[in-house]
Amino acid sequence: MKCFSLVHASLGDIVEVYCIWDLYKQLGKLYNRGYFRMISSLIKLDDLDGAENILVEWESVNTSFDFDIPNLLINAYCRKGHVEKAEAYISRAVERGQRPTAGIWDRLAMGYYKDNQMAKAVETMKKAIMADQRRWELNHVTLTACVKYLTENGETEAADKFSRLRSGHLCE
Repeated sequence: MKCFSLVHASLGDIVEVYCIWDLYKQLGKLYNRGYFRMISSLIKLDDLDGAENILVEWESVNTSFDFDIPNLLINAYCRKGHVEKAEAYISRAVERGQRPTAGIWDRLAMGYYKDNQMAKAVETMKKAIMADQRRWELNHVTLTACVKYLTENGETEAADKFSRLRSGHLCE
């Protein structure tokens, strides 16, 4: 599945990607990595509707939630200016008891920043910081934009805290 779907996706062959997916599903139990690769391939082919359908399928059979899989669509939504879709998915996941990673909050903050919704970008960046995943490095462009926004709005204490962030951590 890995090699063939990604190769066909890189060649722009959406029909073959779906054919491979159908063959893969006939093998029996589907694993998260298979869904991950299929959604990745569809996003690469700019088939967000198809990727959404595969995500819905994954959710219906999933027994172990892996935020890496919906994160593919969350990233695509934010890159393509569909921040409301990313926000809605994250909200539904939180309602179901899932805990978004720092990376997911950071990506959503970037989406808000790109959409010029700076108040939401700041609040979401705070969530990324609160997630405190030491290996996650915050998006410095979004972080800088948040600092600038806070400073321009007279929130200097909050701006100072944001400006001390390095690699996802508050510097002592």
